[in-house]
Amino acid sequence: MLRLATMPVAPLTRAAAAVDRPDRDILFAMSVGHLPETTGGVESTTHELCRALGRRGWRPAVLCGTQAADAALEDGLGYPVERRRDPLAALPATCRRLRPAIAVVQLGHVVPLAQALVEAGVPTLLYLHNLELAEMGGEPFSHRLLGTITNSEFMADALAPLLGARPAVVPPLIDRAAYRTTPAGRVATFVNPLPAKGLDIVLGLAARRPDIPFEFVESWPLRPAEEASLASRLADLPNVTLTRRCSDMRRVYGRSRVLLAPSRWIESWGRVASEAQISGIPVIAARRGGLPEAVGPGGILIDPEAPLAAWAAALATLWDDPAAHRRYASAALAHAARPEIAPDALLDRFIAAVEGHLAAAGGPPPRR
Repeated sequence: MLRLATMPVAPLTRAAAAVDRPDRDILFAMSVGHLPETTGGVESTTHELCRALGRRGWRPAVLCGTQAADAALEDGLGYPVERRRDPLAALPATCRRLRPAIAVVQLGHVVPLAQALVEAGVPTLLYLHNLELAEMGGEPFSHRLLGTITNSEFMADALAPLLGARPAVVPPLIDRAAYRTTPAGRVATFVNPLPAKGLDIVLGLAARRPDIPFEFVESWPLRPAEEASLASRLADLPNVTLTRRCSDMRRVYGRSRVLLAPSRWIESWGRVASEAQISGIPVIAARRGGLPEAVGPGGILIDPEAPLAAWAAALATLWDDPAAHRRYASAALAHAARPEIAPDALLDRFIAAVEGHLAAAGGPPPRR
């Protein structure tokens, strides 16, 4: 059985977080890429978390993979980023140079990264964002320097039997100002047009409702075969526009009337739903994984096995009925503004988990 230590989230006040400590170096390690080379919900959360930690006096840095040449400690994102073709091989030298008090491992082959970190004496937190345990790169292990947190109540419940305890929950931190806009309400928006995200459902809706403009927005870079397949399927759908990856999602949400999230896989949260709701954009989503937490009352949830007609009926409610759209838009705004997911509150919870694990692990590794 998987046995990892789990960290409770203790209350932490803003004043307590502001106390100066001798060592606030924190390394985020992943075997995959990071912004802007690689985009996705976890990458965006990592970026905004690093920037928020920096404003609190912490010193975050990122070690990540790359498809390009190695690049050591670039700082264009506002914190150091080290891009390596083999992050695991680079990890010992990175730890010697940065001397992190704690590491957070969260994407890609997390088990080998965590193993190397604890062998180097670095307290480490696994921040688990999905249930694809087979992709972790090895068999999870137990160690006094290793703890775990996750990003939703759904994930905590799903992981508890494997971990032997329920991990602490820190939902995705989102800088609301970076997403807030005034929606023009012109399009139905679908982010990340891939089969795993429910592409077939949205294509079916677009064919059924030729009167509705749909905007498909690339997130994960489309591989050549995926792009060719999508182009072929869009050829007969003149009401669908494909938008390339966008660094400022306010432009996308500024055109939106509704967000579609009919994911076929088990989302641990559904960050795009939270992003859209910041601007009062209702969401139509699959009732699976963490999406119900992300959507709440600010949208319509559809059973994963429901026929296309159920999705079409939900879309008709939010597109054709102005009064219904106003109700859901208001609920979306309220859901996005709830205090427990305010950026400062989530940052407090994350820092509490970090400090709690440091205390349980006996403090940061000694400086050499």
